[in-house]
Amino acid sequence: MSYPSPYQDSPSPYQSPSPYAVPPIKEDPTVTPVVWYFFVAYCCFNALLCLGLLAMGVFLLVMPRLDTSIRQDELIGISIAGGFYIFLGLGFGIAYGIAPFLRRGKGAWIYGIVLIAFGMTHPCYWLATIPLMIFWVQGKTLRHFEYRAQLARG
Repeated sequence: MSYPSPYQDSPSPYQSPSPYAVPPIKEDPTVTPVVWYFFVAYCCFNALLCLGLLAMGVFLLVMPRLDTSIRQDELIGISIAGGFYIFLGLGFGIAYGIAPFLRRGKGAWIYGIVLIAFGMTHPCYWLATIPLMIFWVQGKTLRHFEYRAQLARG
């Protein structure tokens, strides 16, 4: 005795079609996904934090020269820390600052994943980055980026 396979293309004669079946919703590729706006907010927030880190680095480089009571060995350590903060603040500030302005395409989508994944390395960001990553990797977002790239090409 053979049983009907649930993987057949034709419906089984033993199953009646549901009168309440919902037709599939056609997605409009011109509509920007909501996750994009959250990603832009995430990038702006991180760019502002990096700007603060940059300001802290400049402060650490300028402040010891104004205070004459700091020893020479402390001055070297403070100057190294200030330079490191400037380097990190400038580098990551630029990385997060340009992300919303990148041309739509698969490369921009991957760049977004890398920035979100970098934010996932810190537990304080998990509340924002885990949902952002979940919605970022959905096909709807990728199709939006590919559709925009196709429009730009032709």
